[in-house]
Amino acid sequence: VVTLGPDGAIAASREQWWFQPTVPHMPVDTTGAGDAFAAGFLFGWCEGRDVRRGLVYGCACGAAAVCQVGGSTPLDAQSVDASMSREHREAAGENLDFRMGPSQGFSQTSSSGSAATTL
Repeated sequence: VVTLGPDGAIAASREQWWFQPTVPHMPVDTTGAGDAFAAGFLFGWCEGRDVRRGLVYGCACGAAAVCQVGGSTPLDAQSVDASMSREHREAAGENLDFRMGPSQGFSQTSSSGSAATTL
């Protein structure tokens, strides 16, 4: 996995490669963007080992992180969701939104409303 800053990220295996663009944002501060990408990627990838899905969530978290000052403020669900276009969610094979879970981490909520994973 290689991040490309405002252009998105790419990943490759021996059999396939993936590219994920980001939704354009006006960056405020890039502090913590890489960490946010890594957290989002793992959040998306861990459930089904789907690299494309990991890239979608990684790029959304990275994009949300650059829209706030400093790298220590937690990302809220609305900012992450706003950083992910409907097309990007569908490209990952799912129609999911970020919702805050009981542990104040991110959780996935499917269109049916059932929480699947918490980060």
